[in-house]
Amino acid sequence: MIDANGSYYVGPDNGVFAYVEPQWARAIENIQIMAPEVSATFHGRDVFATAAAALALKIDPTAIGAHVELEGKLPWGPRPSGEGRVVHIDHYGNLITDLPGDEAGVAVVIAGRRLPIVATYESVLPNELLAYIGSVRTVEVAIRDGRADRVLDAPRGTAIVPVTEGSAYR
Repeated sequence: MIDANGSYYVGPDNGVFAYVEPQWARAIENIQIMAPEVSATFHGRDVFATAAAALALKIDPTAIGAHVELEGKLPWGPRPSGEGRVVHIDHYGNLITDLPGDEAGVAVVIAGRRLPIVATYESVLPNELLAYIGSVRTVEVAIRDGRADRVLDAPRGTAIVPVTEGSAYR
């Protein structure tokens, strides 16, 4: 778990915390806040959810475990200035990126394709690619009535570049 400016985040040390700036991190070691039996493969339920519940009940964070240095890294590194990366592909085949919507410009380029930023799926014809600002305010890439992951062949880590008025991608 980490503390980032007074907000606690609970999860694995797999690089996911690279998107926040932790003030400190702690290992979840206190067996009193874990499930009675901890599965080898279901830490989300048996360790992370119980630790989050303990924090919500105002347990002293120092009771959770010892200070640790985070070791998990994202395979593609930090987000370069002026571009983003595909960080997740959801079960519909939509490409979720870390490119903030306020940096998106009028369009984006991903996997060699220029896609205008649109408001809704209905802004394009069926089976057409689109880019839009998702619920977490980052650019997402989809296909109306289809799967963007299969059409674009853009795995996690694929670059996405904003197109602005004066850019070379007009």
